[in-house]
Formats: sequence, structure tokens, C-alpha cells
Amino acid sequence: GFIDKNLGTITGFFKDIFENPAKKISELGSIIKQGLIDRFNQLLEVFGLVGKSLGQLVRGEFSAAFDTIKEAGKQTVDVVTGVDDSFEAVAETITEYTKKTIKAAKSNVELAKAAEIASVKNQGLIEKYDRQAEQQRQIRDDESKSIEERIKANEELAKILDKQEEAMLKNADIAVASAKAELDKNKENIQLQKAYQEALNERAGIEAQITGFRSEQQTNTNSLLREQKEIMNEIALFGKSERDRERLELEQQFEANKLLIEKEITDDAEKKERLLALQKDYNAQLKEVNDGFAQEDLETKQLKVDKEIELEQKKTAAKYQALNDLQSIFGAESAMGKAALIGKQLLAAQELLIDLGVMK
Repeated sequence: GFIDKNLGTITGFFKDIFENPAKKISELGSIIKQGLIDRFNQLLEVFGLVGKSLGQLVRGEFSAAFDTIKEAGKQTVDVVTGVDDSFEAVAETITEYTKKTIKAAKSNVELAKAAEIASVKNQGLIEKYDRQAEQQRQIRDDESKSIEERIKANEELAKILDKQEEAMLKNADIAVASAKAELDKNKENIQLQKAYQEALNERAGIEAQITGFRSEQQTNTNSLLREQKEIMNEIALFGKSERDRERLELEQQFEANKLLIEKEITDDAEKKERLLALQKDYNAQLKEVNDGFAQEDLETKQLKVDKEIELEQKKTAAKYQALNDLQSIFGAESAMGKAALIGKQLLAAQELLIDLGVMK
């Protein structure tokens, strides 16, 4: 602008005043004098043009008279401003201002229309995305589906919420911009202030609504992950023996408690202490389980040995009974009776050797 272009000149002028006041005061007087003379000469020129115009009118030269009086008008502006050709500059400025005003007015009208359309679009977006979101919620909450399908549906729900927020906030921003543009034209208007605040509130309401939806989605994310962990733990027990199941269940409980401590306790010293206590407790329980199994094994083994001894004793008793029966039938002094006696003696010797550990 004019000030920007001449700022250096003005600054230099005042600097020179302080450094060489007498010279600058003399120059200033000359400038003022010259300015007055120039203005006076310009005024005389205007008077001359007015007189010329009157003469042309008297002679019937109407078109020429109009051009002459128009030129006089331009010169009058130069006299007032003290700048040559200022009429053209003023006219150009007015024209440019008018163009900008019309353009701004058109922009405001278009913005207002866009805001009105955006409001209607937002309602449609709410219904569109709500329907899509509900479809994913139904899949997620259907326990007949696999856990993988349900987790995927919940992840898809998060993407839908992102798209919904982006689209609705974009339209809300148009409404805010429109209300702001109207308010800028009349900042004291209470109704415009109210409309602008309502637009801001509407935008905040959209953010709050989507945040609520996201909270529900995130809660279900955590629940589904816990459920998936429980399912995988249960599957891990399939095909295990009773002892292996007991050990694995004990280990799974230990891991769950460990995660709980790491998540909930923030103090490092306390966390370390709790984890050490948990490990100690787990080791003790595992030892108790293993010792119990070992005792069961020992008892089982002893029971087996006892049963084997009992069986051998029954077999030996049966053999003795058979030999006694032979002696009774054939007589003790008969050859068969004597053979039975020798057999009984051999059985007795075998039992002795077994008891001594010589035989098994």
C-alpha cells in the first residue's frame, strides 16, 4: 500500500530532521509553498475547463462539453488529494472493492447453502453408519460365530466409527464456518452469536457421540481378547492326562496373576515384591502337586508288588494242594506219594531262595 511503499522515505525524513534541523525546516517550507502553488495552479486549470465546457454548451457542442466537464471532475479530485491522476486510482480502488464485496457476498451465500445441505447430509450419515455399525455389532455378539469372526467384526466396527466421525465433522465444520461468516458481518447481533455457538455445540456433540461409540467398541475388544485367551487355554488342555491338566491349569493361573500384577501395580519395588511372592507360591503349589503324584506312584507301585506277591502265594498254595492231593490218593509210601513229597520239598526250597533274594 501507500504507507508500505513510503515508510522508508518517512523514516529517513524524520531522521534528517534531528540530524540537520535548520536545513529540513527550510526544505519543509519550500515543499509547503510549492504544494500550495501547485494546488492553486490545478484549481485554475479546473476553472478553465469549467469555462470551456460552458462555451461548448452555448455553441451546442454537448458531447464535447460532457467530456470537458468530466475532465474537470478528475482534476478536482487531484486538487483535493494533491496527487496527479488520483481520480483513476480512486476509481480503480472503488471498482476493486466492489468486486471483492460482491465476491464475498456470493461466498457467504454459497457457504450458507452448503451448511444447510451439510445439516441434512449429517442426518443421513448418522443413519447410514449406524446401520453398518449395528450389523458388525450383531456379528460380534453372536456366540455361535468363531472368536476370530467376532474379533474381526469388532475391528471393522472401529473402522466404520472412524469414517463416520470424519464425514460428520467435515459437514459440521461447514456449518461452523457459515455461522462464523455471518457473525463476522455483525458481531453484535445476539442471534448470530447464538447460531455460531449452536454450530460449535453441534460439532462437540458429534465428537461426544463418536467417543461414546468408541468406548463401547474398545470395551468389547478387551472382553473378546480375554474370551479368546480362555478358549485357547481350554483347548490346550485337550488330550492331556489328569496330572498334566492339573499342572497346566496351575501354570495358566500363575500367568494370569502375573499379568494382573504387571498391569495394576505401578510402583516398581512393590511390583517386584509381589511377583517374587507369586513365583514362590507357584513353586510351592507345583511341588505339592508333584509330591502328591509321586506319593500316588509309590503307593501304586507297592500295591502292584503286593498283588504280585499275593498271586505267587496263591499259585504256590495251589501247587502244595495238588501235591497233597496226590499223596492222599496214592498213599504217602507209594511211588507217586514219594514223588509228591519231593515236589513239596522243592517248592519249599524255592520259597526259601526267593526270601533270601537268590531267586525272583
